[in-house]
Amino acid sequence: MGDFNCPGTTSTCVDDRLTMLLSEYGLRPVNSQPTRYNPQMGTKNLLDLLIESEDDDSALHSVSTRSVMFSDHSAVIGKLRLKRPPEPVVSFRHRDLKNVDINALRLHLVRSSLITAQSDDPDECMDSFLGDIVAALDKEAPMWNFCRRRSHVANQWLSSEATEAKRESRRLERKFIRLRSTASYDVYKAAHTTANELMMQSRGKFIANEVADVSSNPRLLWRTVNRLLHPGNACCSYGGHHNADVAASFSQFCRNKLQCVKDSISSTLSSWPFALVADPLPCVNDRTLAELSTVTDDEVEAAIKNCRTSHHLLTYCQYRCSSYAYRRSSP
Repeated sequence: MGDFNCPGTTSTCVDDRLTMLLSEYGLRPVNSQPTRYNPQMGTKNLLDLLIESEDDDSALHSVSTRSVMFSDHSAVIGKLRLKRPPEPVVSFRHRDLKNVDINALRLHLVRSSLITAQSDDPDECMDSFLGDIVAALDKEAPMWNFCRRRSHVANQWLSSEATEAKRESRRLERKFIRLRSTASYDVYKAAHTTANELMMQSRGKFIANEVADVSSNPRLLWRTVNRLLHPGNACCSYGGHHNADVAASFSQFCRNKLQCVKDSISSTLSSWPFALVADPLPCVNDRTLAELSTVTDDEVEAAIKNCRTSHHLLTYCQYRCSSYAYRRSSP
């Protein structure tokens, strides 16, 4: 999308040469309403285009044009329909052994062929035992299929050995919480200690490799060490740039934009044929009523007679009150 500035013969089409160029690459414009109004010429043109592929016409829909107050171009609004890629999932099977009916399971095993028809061949006994156990579990605790989203790796420095040791430690921890026995606690404690040692070794190797890869460049070495020492300040969510740098550059862009607008307005006003009138200074009157001279009744009556715009009784009362007040205040 963009301002192609290629008006056509009418207000709802673009230049034929642009249409032919887009057609050669398998593209076509989506919007057909005028996007700019020229007040001097009194004409409308289609300059801003949304372009999509001719083969896929389902990406853009509900395209409309709306006028705005801050530009002579209209805003082209549309909805983009994109297919979200499916999340990677992990499938696994699970038996609900916590809620199994133990009495029904025992009754099923008692009636199995391992008890009712025993064999002298140990291999046949083992096969019969496994088959009877699986059949009993399938009946009392059937296998369920589950799917969940694959979790993202939070850190990249754990080795495969440390990851397996951590999983084993978590498994033994859950077993200890379920059994609450001394033996399960000792096994869990040993696995927990081993997992911590492997994770510390893996982290040490990862940091050593990070530093060794940039040891020949002092600038990258300092940046890497600073990121490793202060991981909270190394958030680079905007194309590899730090948040502070992005905020500073955006603020500088806004300041430059406002300064450009201010300079443009000042340049335009300075070229006008008439001079600008400055705002008048506020009138400051420091005189008080005590400095005014007294007024007599004769002067008030003469002022009322000479006043051609108002002969209201209220005006006369105001003059009378003023005269009376000044006579009382005068020595």
